[in-house]
Amino acid sequence: MNKMENKSINYACLILSQLVEMIKNEDCENYIDIEDENLTEFFTALVMASCQLMNGITGENKNYLQHTYILNNLIVQYLIDHGALDKNKESKQG
Repeated sequence: MNKMENKSINYACLILSQLVEMIKNEDCENYIDIEDENLTEFFTALVMASCQLMNGITGENKNYLQHTYILNNLIVQYLIDHGALDKNKESKQG
């Protein structure tokens, strides 16, 4: 595991830990009661929140669709870099 992969995995674990705290711990200041009926809203809100965060950090003003395009590019590059996706096979299919 290289340094970038390790850092990405570490960040994912930290973020996941906070999200789990929000949905499992009713004493959490930002507790969200997740049920089957509101899963769509919850995951939509995750995209919306990450877009606002990225815009705030970068100073850009991407909309949600542009943001998810960037996220898709980032994860595809991550998968290619770490051997989970063969770039040559993908380009032949596209």
